Amino acid sequence: MTLFFLAWLFGAAPAPSDVSVYDGRLNGLAREFRSVATDRAACRRLYLDIGALAGELRALLRSSDLSPTEGEPYREMLREALALENYVSCVGDCADENPSVEQFYRANRRVGGHIFPLEKSGFCVEVFYVSVDGYTALMVQNGSFRKFRVDFGWCISTEDGNERGVGHRGVFEREVNAIWNNRGRPERKAVELERLVCTDLGY
Repeated sequence: MTLFFLAWLFGAAPAPSDVSVYDGRLNGLAREFRSVATDRAACRRLYLDIGALAGELRALLRSSDLSPTEGEPYREMLREALALENYVSCVGDCADENPSVEQFYRANRRVGGHIFPLEKSGFCVEVFYVSVDGYTALMVQNGSFRKFRVDFGWCISTEDGNERGVGHRGVFEREVNAIWNNRGRPERKAVELERLVCTDLGY
């Protein structure tokens, strides 16, 4: 307390927490996603919590007297926080941010999600499932430097017949987006993708 007061009194920024503290907090938030992914409201709160942690790291980097070398672990931790924030937004369908390809795989390693490529191939974008405990999302990945509008249609066979859905997503260059998830119906682990067409937006 005394050190913090003296730092404030003389205008110096207090020493930042060890980077492992932020790493541990991020791990805790990643674990939390595994338990709240099926609840959109809880997922949204988690997304905001991750954003708050990213804000702390930004403020630390702006205000501290760290040298470029000393600051690099904190910049790397900020990159990790931003990746997790966008991953939760997109995979959890609880905000409007989408991760870059690099961010998606970076955050998925921390979350521990399982990836299953779609057997059907030949689409204009890569298509795969990511599974986080009982929650499953169908993802599209644009590995190119073009921007696409992706129109899709899916089907699920049920005891009462076939249930269908259609939609579209914008998938910008080197970006990942979600087109379906099993929130509210955890017994459904997959859909049949009947149609997926890309329109090159040309910019």
